[in-house]
Amino acid sequence: MTTALVDYDSGNLHSAQKAFERMATEVGAGPIIVTGDPDVVARADRIVLPESDRFECTAAYYATLFHEMTHSTGHPKRLGRFSADSTAAFGASTSSSSVSRT
Repeated sequence: MTTALVDYDSGNLHSAQKAFERMATEVGAGPIIVTGDPDVVARADRIVLPESDRFECTAAYYATLFHEMTHSTGHPKRLGRFSADSTAAFGASTSSSSVSRT
């Protein structure tokens, strides 16, 4: 299982990365990746964001959290919204589908 430490340029993630790597080694949790790339986040099994006080407000934290969680729904182990050979970029009209609202 891969863990993505999402980098929003909010501070030094080196210490967090080292702590997560140590934990992952001790419990066999898989690789730890520091990234700001939505494609890498989409493939991760776990997502770690900076602490909520690093964001402008609580609403911004949760908006970011839900945004990053949505990336992960394309992974085949979850909703599988994207095929393995898909070339659609996140945010492209072909990477999402319409939702009916009544």
